[in-house]
Amino acid sequence: MPEIFLLIMGISTHQKPRSLNKVQADGARWAAAGSRCILPASMDSAALGEKMPDGLTSSIRTIHQCLRDSTQADHRRLESALKLLDPQLTRDRYCRVLGAFHGFYAPLEAQFRHFRRSTTLTLGFALPRRAALLGADLELLGWSPAASDDEPLREIQSIAEFAGRLYVVEGAALGGQVLARSLGGRWQLQRNSGLAFFTGSGVLETGRRWARVLTWLESVAQSGAKARDMVAAASATFRALECRVVAQLGPS
Repeated sequence: MPEIFLLIMGISTHQKPRSLNKVQADGARWAAAGSRCILPASMDSAALGEKMPDGLTSSIRTIHQCLRDSTQADHRRLESALKLLDPQLTRDRYCRVLGAFHGFYAPLEAQFRHFRRSTTLTLGFALPRRAALLGADLELLGWSPAASDDEPLREIQSIAEFAGRLYVVEGAALGGQVLARSLGGRWQLQRNSGLAFFTGSGVLETGRRWARVLTWLESVAQSGAKARDMVAAASATFRALECRVVAQLGPS
């Protein structure tokens, strides 16, 4: 498997302390931003049925495994579009990636908040608020987020859809810890100089949050939400992200 994909999945090619290995091996699934593009109005489970792995309903298969395995192709396409570990990555491209991410995270995080207010959803952790970090990074780097009325995805319709989308953005935060080291070393960036989004809460706290998210995802699946619907939502999120990136940066 290529080293870049191992890094994006959070599996380092260098030995690290046991605690960090465990955090990363638990699933740094890289994802980032998306936009309005030509997608089915509803990415329902039937449209993605062929993507589901064998043994989906097995009691020994976790929802994390289903989501990870079933969206692997989407993840690879996004990684290819982003090129954030490319040795030829320029600072200009990095800023445009952040701009694309901002156009995705701001409306999606608003959808998370709206859905939670309209339900009795219990999470056990705070909703993600990373659009503000992207805005701060862009300002420090001298870029302004492009104004847009586009919604990257339709409004969230169900807990399964909420869960699938949350899986993508929380996996992105974990994968961002790998990218923070690479990007920080490339241009000597730090949290307060254009790397706040990828630095996030740091390795340990991000790992703890990821563990809480995985526990919650499993409880959602066990409470009756269909795994296929969660996978469909995650896949649609990856695809919307890819469309946003390609629209702003061009095809890979």
